[in-house]
Amino acid sequence: MTEPQAMLAVNESDIKALGNLLPTLPAHIKTVPDAVATLLVARELGLQPMTAFPDLMVINGTVGMTSKLMLGLVHKAGHRVDVISMTDEEAELDAYRRYDGEWTKVGTFTFTMEQAVTAKLAKKDTYVQYPADMLMNKAIARMVRFAFPDVIRGYVPDEMEEITGVEFGNAAHMAPLEDPLTEDEIVEVFDAEIVEDGEDTDRQQFADIGINVADLTGS
Repeated sequence: MTEPQAMLAVNESDIKALGNLLPTLPAHIKTVPDAVATLLVARELGLQPMTAFPDLMVINGTVGMTSKLMLGLVHKAGHRVDVISMTDEEAELDAYRRYDGEWTKVGTFTFTMEQAVTAKLAKKDTYVQYPADMLMNKAIARMVRFAFPDVIRGYVPDEMEEITGVEFGNAAHMAPLEDPLTEDEIVEVFDAEIVEDGEDTDRQQFADIGINVADLTGS
């Protein structure tokens, strides 16, 4: 086990406590191992577990994050996001990072209904009922991966390729650019977050951040 993994290690008392708490946790956390994995990622991201549990989910050994939590982490890190448009046809965001006291635009990120159709997402119930919300979720997920990878600790969604069959771009740490980035033409299929209240446990409604649980636990 590496030093970072040791720092994140869960002891027996933690596991026992999670077992006792399991019935009170969100419905998508079904097992103690899921709860442990979620706890590890919450710690890694500097989040209070009970605050993070509703917005983190284990998907085939990979922990997913809602776009709501992604955006919250971006704001917490002191960065800026401007909403340019949010309609039933398109969501568009401008992303800014603060360098030496100055705001630097690092990209414009969009997700359109046309892209949702291409990705075979548009006919899903959530897209039919809440199109503007779902497009915004996708735009946020794309923005965080490419403009703020360090905010989610630089993890990339490589593991999700074998689950979804989609090839994801490598969200390497991004340096300030002389010219702002334009929208990437590659259509990426991100899982979407829950857009209505209630215990909807559909795993397709969570945005993946590609944190491999085995890497954290050393198993």
